Amino acid sequence: MRLEIEVGGWEHDCCGPELVRFTNAEWTVIPVADGPFLETHHGLDETEGPEVIDVTGTIVELEAIERNGSRTTIARVPSGRALRGMDEDDAGDVIELYTDRLIDVSDDGFIVTVDVADCDRTAGRAASFAGPVAPWLRGLGGPWLRCVR
Repeated sequence: MRLEIEVGGWEHDCCGPELVRFTNAEWTVIPVADGPFLETHHGLDETEGPEVIDVTGTIVELEAIERNGSRTTIARVPSGRALRGMDEDDAGDVIELYTDRLIDVSDDGFIVTVDVADCDRTAGRAASFAGPVAPWLRGLGGPWLRCVR
């Protein structure tokens, strides 16, 4: 099964790695009962705030969210450092997969489709979290989790 995760924004800019097709990757997401799931790289656990779940799988598709809201298939997601112009070995360009066109990315938003062994179980586990979510998380928008058939 395939699962979509939106990555980007300040979380990816801060410390997100380069994402490449057909490589294994793992994300920690904060399940939100009444909104999108939120990616985190900052080691939250039950003593620090909302509960988190880990999602592991093989990246099978990468898309950029352009400023007009459309999704464009891309070759890779540059690291957060590269996107901010802080990687001397990587210009951080976001390039359309088949045309080599440079993409103007909206707030560094990307959709990563991941092939996971048990998507329904992962999404079901995430949906089972009904606890309160810190109010500051509600307005952030961002990552969400969806099984794709």
